[in-house]
Amino acid sequence: ELAASGSRVVWNITPTTCSGPCSTLGIYTQDFGGAATTVVTGTTFRTSPAIAGNTVAWSERDDNSVRVMVKDLATGDTRPITRSASNEIFINSVQISDAYIAWAEVNTSILAGHKSSVRV
Repeated sequence: ELAASGSRVVWNITPTTCSGPCSTLGIYTQDFGGAATTVVTGTTFRTSPAIAGNTVAWSERDDNSVRVMVKDLATGDTRPITRSASNEIFINSVQISDAYIAWAEVNTSILAGHKSSVRV
């Protein structure tokens, strides 16, 4: 997955197979013509990177929760925007602008089928 803002691009690395914890799971960024830098890495599953200016947003999931996270590349401040402890919620398609962060949220616990919502 890949997104761009101005002269900066952001992407995620999600290996299809790992032997043990996947320490290369992560979000990375690069200015065109510059070196790539790490936004966040580790064993947590991260997808849907988005960028606006110096702000990167993404979704992440571990055994305890699913979250939309945001990081200010200028200050290094990283914080959750939303968090759900349900293992029946999936978040994808994170988008960001100067003023808003939006994402698709799928609740798989609905008996008659999945319920999808757009959250801002």
